[in-house]
Formats: sequence, structure tokens, C-alpha cells
Amino acid sequence: MPQKGAGLINMTAVREIENTIAQQRHYYYLQLSTDLQERDVQIGRMREHGATEYNLISDREGRRAEYETFKQNFIQAENILTVEKLSDLGRTAREVHEELLYYKEKDIRVQILDIPATMEPHGRGLEWLDYTL
Repeated sequence: MPQKGAGLINMTAVREIENTIAQQRHYYYLQLSTDLQERDVQIGRMREHGATEYNLISDREGRRAEYETFKQNFIQAENILTVEKLSDLGRTAREVHEELLYYKEKDIRVQILDIPATMEPHGRGLEWLDYTL
């Protein structure tokens, strides 16, 4: 004879599984500072926004090997990528623009935590940024 309550769905367990899956679809990328204290601040800020050791990708400042591997092999449509600042996406305005277009074409949402707010145009060659934001 089955136990009383056997076969009932444990909604708490279902929510925990859904949250785990949802978090796995949200990734965080950092260009880590060479300053150890600044690194702790950077990582702490990402953790405040939901990053864990399983969904945080990082490279040392000026390097992008982990980012490129992640971009080519892991992130998929409908995922979310959170970066600390626009410059984490590229070294030049053109590279940043190309990355944002890539993610838009792949239906991947990009969140930028630290973005300067301005009512002034971004200047020659950066008009696309006004439109993107």
C-alpha cells in the first residue's frame, strides 16, 4: 500500500530545480583587475546580482581566452550575459559594437551593470551606442 501523500508533487523541490536551471542560463563575465582588493569588489558585485562559481566567467585584465571559449561553446539563445562594464565586451568601440550585434542576432540578452548615463551624444563613430542603449 502506498504511503499517504506518495505521488504528490513537492512544489518546493520543483521551484528549487527551476531556480537552478534559470540561474544556469544567466552568466556573468568579468575582466578581473590586477589589484587583488579590486578583484574582491568586482566578484562581490557580481555575486550581489546572482553570480555563483558555476556561472561566473572571468579573464585577467587584457586577456579574453575564457570569454571566447564561453561565447563559442556555451551561451545560447534566450540566455542572459551580465558584464560589469561595456569595455568588458571589447577593447575598442567597434569590438563592443560587434559583440552587442552578435548577441542581439543570437537572441542573447546583455546586461551592463556600470554604464555611464548621459544626455550628450557619444560622438562621431559611436552613434550606434545611443541607439543600442
